[in-house]
Amino acid sequence: ARMSVAAMVDSMGLKCQGFASCDAFLEYMNRWVVGIGVAIVDVRMKGTSGLLALRQIGGRFPTLPVVMVTAYADVSMAIEAMEAGAISLLEKPYRDNDLWELIVRGMTTSETRFRSHLESTDLVHRYAALSISEAEVLKLLIGGVANKQIAHACEISLRSVDIRRKGILEKMGTSTVAELIWKLARSRFDPQRGEFLPSP
Repeated sequence: ARMSVAAMVDSMGLKCQGFASCDAFLEYMNRWVVGIGVAIVDVRMKGTSGLLALRQIGGRFPTLPVVMVTAYADVSMAIEAMEAGAISLLEKPYRDNDLWELIVRGMTTSETRFRSHLESTDLVHRYAALSISEAEVLKLLIGGVANKQIAHACEISLRSVDIRRKGILEKMGTSTVAELIWKLARSRFDPQRGEFLPSP
């Protein structure tokens, strides 16, 4: 089955690599550079189970969607797979077209996640480039604090607030505070903590 899937994917113009076990796959993934792809994982495999591997993939490789396949599907398994992050549970035997449609959907999902990952990484680097005083002003700006109040809180002049505001927008790659707030919210980055919030 592994060889037939690889042959089908190769015939569609995508690079595919098969593994005899989840452990071999996870070992390979330790050297994987974050990118775009889809993992097709059988629920029942030697060593680490497919569902356990699914949870590890979700935690370590968030840009990689997973399609689970099994010959023994039931409702509880489907729920467990979805809760663990699988984009679909495909029951064997399946048609090549059904698997291919899921691969295409997975690639689209992966591309979206990858773009988000790049944006988030860029955002962290930009935030790290802010000075301590700029980071403090940023927290107040996105909290809706007026310039006069910022000046009072930071014990600086209105002119200094304006200079820091412009510097913040330039370093963060935005032109307005509203755009900056949207960018931070979309990436779930919390400047108050200096870290990303967990996904809901």
